[in-house]
Amino acid sequence: MANHLECEIKSMINEQQYLYLYNKYFHLGKLITQENIYFNDRNDILKNLKICLRIRTKQNSINLYVKAPIKEGNLEIKQPIDSFTKQQLIQKCILPNGEIKDYLHQINVDEKDLYLSGSLITERLSFLDGKYLICIDKSYYKNIVDYEIEIEGPTLLEAEQYAKNWFKKEN
Repeated sequence: MANHLECEIKSMINEQQYLYLYNKYFHLGKLITQENIYFNDRNDILKNLKICLRIRTKQNSINLYVKAPIKEGNLEIKQPIDSFTKQQLIQKCILPNGEIKDYLHQINVDEKDLYLSGSLITERLSFLDGKYLICIDKSYYKNIVDYEIEIEGPTLLEAEQYAKNWFKKEN
């Protein structure tokens, strides 16, 4: 398991902007497809605290994540799981033992109240620009396609400043 402080800025873009940026930066990055499966709880504790509980499958890895807002960005707790555990979560909302289950119990989320709330497929082009990770995303949810830029930096303040300058340069 790993804890990570995520300091990212996100911005929705339109299809034309996406195609421009994708074509401009494709040679710098790596394109991957990832699936996110999201869970909520019947008491809306996760929703009200703006906490994300998800399974992310990409390449050859499956991880369970909790993403919770904190002052400096987002606390991200990552727990590797296997395909059997993934199916148990999807079909029966049975959480594996570990830091994520413990964290959810600390905020009074009972696993019997969990339910699958949706899934998202994302095609992500990501590349580094110095100490900043740039992600250009195309995501599919039901019949909806959306486009987004994520910029992650060492601190939230640095990511915000870099993003401001990067968006100015790209407009």
